[in-house]
Amino acid sequence: MRPHALFADERNEILSALSVTAALVRPSRPCYDHADMIGGSRNRLPYEIMSVERSTAMAGPRRGKRAKGEAKGARILLVEARFYDDIADALLAGAMKVLDEAQAKVDRISVPGSLEIPAAIAMALDAAQRKRRPYDGAVALGCVIRGDTIHFDIVSHQSARGLMDIAIARALPLGNGIITVDTEAQALARARPEEQDKGGDAARAALALVDIKRRAGGAMR
Repeated sequence: MRPHALFADERNEILSALSVTAALVRPSRPCYDHADMIGGSRNRLPYEIMSVERSTAMAGPRRGKRAKGEAKGARILLVEARFYDDIADALLAGAMKVLDEAQAKVDRISVPGSLEIPAAIAMALDAAQRKRRPYDGAVALGCVIRGDTIHFDIVSHQSARGLMDIAIARALPLGNGIITVDTEAQALARARPEEQDKGGDAARAALALVDIKRRAGGAMR
């Protein structure tokens, strides 16, 4: 067998599996050159597969039925970034409506931007633990709008990573309502309670996880 025969067979299988995807997307400017990663230009994957442009037709939100009284009376920490006040107000309105309906006890903290949210949550959790008044869950609200630099990628990725690290390390029910968008119009559509209500969705996610944690704890006793 020639040295590159196996690689060629695997490559053909990959191309065959992705042929449908390649036919459905339009090429756009690639962010990276993958030639060196896959053995030079002669082994380069088709341009259509490397560069996938996002579709403008997006699926709308789907919210399943939830039991009434879910996580009733939970003590919730809400941390919001106020970098865009009008967007922050809309996210907060949606989240508070859901939390009020659940009769949650809410402590609210405001920070300058989304990148500060994970650190603020960690500090507030530690302070609450020292006071022996721990939170049942947390909600993070913020907005990151794409600009001309990589700052968007840093803030969106690192804020999400920070929240996930906290949630897993502390087994904390946490709803991530940091929206990441290309334009202010997209942000407002996602933030407004009467439209996509991402703030409300984040609160619902946190309460659902509080309920799961409570039921799991009860089952273990």
